[in-house]
Amino acid sequence: MKKVVGIGLLIGIMLVLLTAAYVVFTWRTARPVSLSSLIFGTATPLPTPTLRPTATAVPDTPTPEPTATLEATPTPLPTETAVATETAVSGTLSELSVITLENEQTFDSYQFNVDITFISSDANGVEQEQSGHIVYRFQGEPEAKGLDATIDGMMNLTNADISLYELDGRTSAVLPGFGCVGGASTVEQLASPFASLLAPDQLLTNLDQAERIMPDETINGIPSAHYRIDESLLNPEKVQLEQVSGDYFVALDGNYLVQFVLDGQGSVTLAPGVALENGRLHFTYALSNIDQPFVFELPAGCVAP
Repeated sequence: MKKVVGIGLLIGIMLVLLTAAYVVFTWRTARPVSLSSLIFGTATPLPTPTLRPTATAVPDTPTPEPTATLEATPTPLPTETAVATETAVSGTLSELSVITLENEQTFDSYQFNVDITFISSDANGVEQEQSGHIVYRFQGEPEAKGLDATIDGMMNLTNADISLYELDGRTSAVLPGFGCVGGASTVEQLASPFASLLAPDQLLTNLDQAERIMPDETINGIPSAHYRIDESLLNPEKVQLEQVSGDYFVALDGNYLVQFVLDGQGSVTLAPGVALENGRLHFTYALSNIDQPFVFELPAGCVAP
């Protein structure tokens, strides 16, 4: 009986970690605004001056008149190079395509990484770091899913590793202190948070104020549009952050989220009753390995059926 309770506690921890991922994924919808056009400038070359010959006295013995010499023609000033500034773009990030368990078949396979770091100070002014790292991989044929996570400093865990894999219809979870745990009920409890990880418009507001930064960039091999946000775009009911800087990249072909980076100072609620308070926050989400085959293996300690 004690073992069942312990497993339930660690399942709860896993849900908290996935909820942290939810915060990352939902900061991703915004609309671009019109920006300034290109500015060009040229300098006009200076006119070329000419000299008149200077008259000289005629001596008793005539000498040839000196040939008038022209001064060197000044070099025209260089033409100024056109300076590109942020340009107007069309489209809207509110229609951003995202990846959830409900539409995983968008790609044959993919991987995303989520990293969260939160640094705060204790009552004695000593800095403490809490972090979480998630790697999630999906493959459609043959169908397989795998999640590996490491938690450090959260929920009194130190470098705790958690794995969740679904292969050949069997799901196995590796939890700290319990080894491999399996079963349909475990699958449902651990996997269900994925369905709402990327619910739109949860953490952002004033979406029409997002800026598109030019030129476009290539992220993880994917040509992407670059958008930027600050604290004015955050929903104060969900997040209490200041000094926010955020950048997210959206695929030019497909309009799906490729990468999101967010930094801020303040507090974030991961789940009811679980919050990161009064510290420096760093979030990173990155999509990669689209349509690349994976080799899936059950976590160590788990035996295939």
